[in-house]
Amino acid sequence: MPLALGLMGVTVAPAAFGADQPEVRARLDLVASADCATRSELERRVSSRSDRIRFVGAGEPVRALTGEIKRIDDQTFQAILTVVEPDGRRSVRRVQTHNCEEALDALALVVAVTLDPSSAFREPKPQPPPPPPEQPPSHRRARDRNPSR
Repeated sequence: MPLALGLMGVTVAPAAFGADQPEVRARLDLVASADCATRSELERRVSSRSDRIRFVGAGEPVRALTGEIKRIDDQTFQAILTVVEPDGRRSVRRVQTHNCEEALDALALVVAVTLDPSSAFREPKPQPPPPPPEQPPSHRRARDRNPSR
């Protein structure tokens, strides 16, 4: 049964969102304070929305995406996504939120839909929690010497 997108006046068959679609490659950078967001967390959230997206290093002729999360004031954060196409064309998208967590999630959604528009029609997959931060070597050695702690 076709899915009608009333606001856009488009009808799309569900098969158009199949897993047989090709991989989408892009470069991704993030500018944010370390206590707000990391590139790996952004990648993890994008991956929960699309299996097709693969982030690559510099040197490939792919879209270059730069996300930025910044605090505007005590109650407002802004997520900005700048997309540079291989031919040099640029576009910018902005979303305002109430906190860093919302800004990171909004940025992941915009990245996913920009690179894989079919991801807009799927719920994100639940992701396991990120691994705990690694302890500095001095803490690990002390714990290893005294296992009762």
